Amino acid sequence: WTDILNNGYGSDRFYDTAYDSAGNIVAAGYVTGPPQHGLNGYVAKFDPTGKQILWSDQLDSGANPSPANTNDQFFGVAVDSKDRVLVTGVTSSPQRIVTRQYSTTGTLRWERFFAEEMQNSGYDVAVDTQDNVYVAGTVFTSNAIQGQWVLLKYDSAGTLQPGFQVYFDASAFGNINLRDVPSRLTVDKDGNVIVVGVVGVSDISTTTSEDTDLEVRKYNSAGTLLWHDTYGGAAHLLDY
Repeated sequence: WTDILNNGYGSDRFYDTAYDSAGNIVAAGYVTGPPQHGLNGYVAKFDPTGKQILWSDQLDSGANPSPANTNDQFFGVAVDSKDRVLVTGVTSSPQRIVTRQYSTTGTLRWERFFAEEMQNSGYDVAVDTQDNVYVAGTVFTSNAIQGQWVLLKYDSAGTLQPGFQVYFDASAFGNINLRDVPSRLTVDKDGNVIVVGVVGVSDISTTTSEDTDLEVRKYNSAGTLLWHDTYGGAAHLLDY
C-alpha cells in the first residue's frame, strides 16, 4: 500500500520510520505550515493497512517572518518496548535539539531540549532493552569548534543520564564547512551504541575546502568509546 500526505502549503517530507509491536507504522519528518510558520516537525502513526492515520502531531515554533526562525523538523523516530514513540530533531527560536516521547495514543509524555551556542540539531534516536533513549546530533560549541557530534542519553522518563553529553570533534578548523555530523545510530543487544556519520577533514592550507570522511564509533552504555574507524576516499571530496 501507499499513502500520500499533503499539508496544502508546500513541500512535505518524511525522513525516518519505525514500527510497533502491533505492526503500526510511525513516520517522522516535516510539513510546510501556513504563511510565516515555515517548516513544522511532523510525526504520524499509521495502522498496518495504511488506510488510517491513528494519530499525528506537529512541532511549530510559531509565526515568524524570518524563515531561519521557523525551521522545525523531526529527523529520527524510534519505538520502545511499550510501543511509546520517540522523535528527535530541531526546533527554532532558539535553535535546539528537541526530543519527545509520545504515548501509544499520541499523547505527549515529555519533551526535552539540549543546546550549545547555535547550530544544534538531533539527527537520530534509538532505544535499548531498558527503554533508555539515545540521541545523536550536532552542536556548535564555539567559533573554534563550529560543529561536532554529541551523544545524549535519557532514561524512559526523560532524565538526562550521568556521563552524557558525549562530544566528538574531529576537525576544529573553525570553518562551518568542516562540520562533524552523525546521521544514524543503533543499540546492540549488549547495550552498546553505534553511531555513524561524517567528519570534516582538511590540511592546514585548505581549511575552507569541503572535505568529509565516513566515521563509525562504538560506545558502551556509560558513554565510553570502545573503538572507532574512519574511511576517506579521494582527497578534498565529499564522502557520505
